[in-house]
Amino acid sequence: MRKLIGPINDLTTQRAKLLTENGEFGRQLEEKECLISQLTRGKNSYNQQVEDLRRQLEEEIKAKNALAHAIQSASS
Repeated sequence: MRKLIGPINDLTTQRAKLLTENGEFGRQLEEKECLISQLTRGKNSYNQQVEDLRRQLEEEIKAKNALAHAIQSASS
C-alpha cells in the first residue's frame, strides 16, 4: 500500500498541474478569440468605408461627366 502512495501523490500533483495549464490555455484561447472578433469588426468597418468612398467617387465622376457634357452641349 505504501508503494502506491508515492505514485498516487505524483499523479495527483501532475493532474493539478495539467488542470492549471488547461485553464491558462483556455484563458489564452478566449483572449485570442476576442482579439480576432475585434479585428474582424474593424476589418468589416474598414471595408464598408472603402465601399462607401468607392460609391461616392463613382457618383462624383458621373456628375463631373454630366456637367462636362452639359457644358459641351451648351457651347455647341
